[in-house]
Amino acid sequence: MSDSIRISNWETVVLKFQETFQNLGLVEISNDKIVYSSVPPSVQTGISISNDGLLISNMPLHEIKSRFENITFKEHEIILSSREFSYTYRIPQEILKLRNSK
Repeated sequence: MSDSIRISNWETVVLKFQETFQNLGLVEISNDKIVYSSVPPSVQTGISISNDGLLISNMPLHEIKSRFENITFKEHEIILSSREFSYTYRIPQEILKLRNSK
């Protein structure tokens, strides 16, 4: 599964985001932002994407804040890209195991 979507296609981005993080923690959706956060006792991680391309991601020992134009959803990762950079958010294996326990 790999779908590349322009951030301007916000409704599709939201649907793919929900699908990617289903049963893996908390997903918050508003008109201008989507947020995923893990829940204890899982490893602490999260990602926030705004409809204007702002990315905020954090995992233990690193954090990123930048803007992007395209988002690609793969089975266990999200790739965010622009002309200047590319960032890959990988869902930790510990969290992916939650999907199998539901």
